[in-house]
Amino acid sequence: GIDDNLKQTQEILLCGSSAVLLQDKDFRATYDLDFLSVPGPTVRQAISRLIKNEGLSEAMFDMQASGVVQLLWDYEDSLVTVKDDFKFLVVKVLSVTDWIVSKLDSPKCGDLISCDFITLQRLQVVERGIRSNYGGLSEERALSDLEWVRRELSNRE
Repeated sequence: GIDDNLKQTQEILLCGSSAVLLQDKDFRATYDLDFLSVPGPTVRQAISRLIKNEGLSEAMFDMQASGVVQLLWDYEDSLVTVKDDFKFLVVKVLSVTDWIVSKLDSPKCGDLISCDFITLQRLQVVERGIRSNYGGLSEERALSDLEWVRRELSNRE
């Protein structure tokens, strides 16, 4: 893996489906890693070697996700460190709350209604965060999407 190609501690930040899957949340399968920020050159070189040596697709490592803009201003304060047996790689992911925020006002908002771990109580926390700390493009659109998710979850129960 990537860790095998590193010689010192390196951190990566992930978003997308892998963020919740790596927190043991049941969600749809994913076949790529969406990076919240472009990893440093050492990690990018390790990924390149991994792609070359293992015959993996470059599409499995999505550096374009670093354009996610629907986040709370303080999302970095709630990043979750994934516990694993890595020697040098430190993997951090969006918290579930921040992952929900990242899906609002985006084409993938529908992902939220298929998740058993998203509750009306958690959506209240998200709403408070958006009303006080939203760094996305449109607070109005995010709150509208949040209300849609809330209605869909209420209908599910």
